Amino acid sequence: MKKNNDKKYPASLFVIGFIMNLTKNFLFFYPGLILLFIGIWSDVCLKLGLCLLLADVAVSLIEQIQIRNTVLNSDNPEFEKWQNAMLSEDWRENIQNIIESKTDETDDDKTEE
Repeated sequence: MKKNNDKKYPASLFVIGFIMNLTKNFLFFYPGLILLFIGIWSDVCLKLGLCLLLADVAVSLIEQIQIRNTVLNSDNPEFEKWQNAMLSEDWRENIQNIIESKTDETDDDKTEE
């Protein structure tokens, strides 16, 4: 694996990914919120809800760190276009362009059939 010390993973991309990961874990996030609501009347539910949300934060942080390390250290040539897009300063626009080009290719393939 190559070390990519000259490129930096954008902090805003890390935060967006972390927030998206928080709501992705249904087994932690939504039961935790429900238990926090019930925790208004019950201390046990409050503590259980807080534990579930804390576990969700930990899992989401670990997942986002793994994604960051993959982007920074991947040597897969097929992933290089995504890697360069994510590591650039205007990463939002670059990722949007890649997604649009991929969807255009898919639409073109469907019309040819």
